[in-house]
Amino acid sequence: QSTWGDMNCWKMRHVAFAVFCCLWLCYGSAYENGACPLYKPISLIDDNQLSTLVAESKSDSSVLFSVHFFASSSPFCHELAEMEQLLAPLFPSLPFYRIDGLSSTYLSRWNLRSFPSLVLRRGTLATVYQGDRSLESLVAFVESFIDIPARNLSSVVELQPLHSMSQLPMLDGSTDPYLVLSFIFVVVWSLSWLKMRVWDSSATVRTVS
Repeated sequence: QSTWGDMNCWKMRHVAFAVFCCLWLCYGSAYENGACPLYKPISLIDDNQLSTLVAESKSDSSVLFSVHFFASSSPFCHELAEMEQLLAPLFPSLPFYRIDGLSSTYLSRWNLRSFPSLVLRRGTLATVYQGDRSLESLVAFVESFIDIPARNLSSVVELQPLHSMSQLPMLDGSTDPYLVLSFIFVVVWSLSWLKMRVWDSSATVRTVS
């Protein structure tokens, strides 16, 4: 028979799983909608979608966006992608996009000569980032163009060494640390449940014999 300690351990596993489900529903929903303060989705777009954005910005001078032209084989693009994932939450009103520069005609149309190329556009005005790939430089670049101060910079800078959630070519947010950790939790809990079932079965066999 299971001991009182085993029963308590079994109950604690159920409580932990219930708490996890609640956190998944509450925090996970905010995470996917971009409400999490340290995460903001960055969409992967193609030339057609970029053309739509450009047309909208030409007709409305208040439309602004950022687009990162990348090449998956470039380590510098990976480095900028990590910094960009930290940059995006600091500017909630600025949409961030990424596009495969090797397949985009805008690389030549906008006279972009290297990877990565980060372009900010508002109305008919556009500027290309020329500085280093530090978060502080990127923040200063965006602030100078859109004239909107960044928020919560200090908290993001403190977490910077721990962040690597946007490694290329996974640019569409299909995988991220939140989902990976959640998956690990479910696997560990399932293995614990299976071990407990095997333990109970063996205990019953020993009792009967």
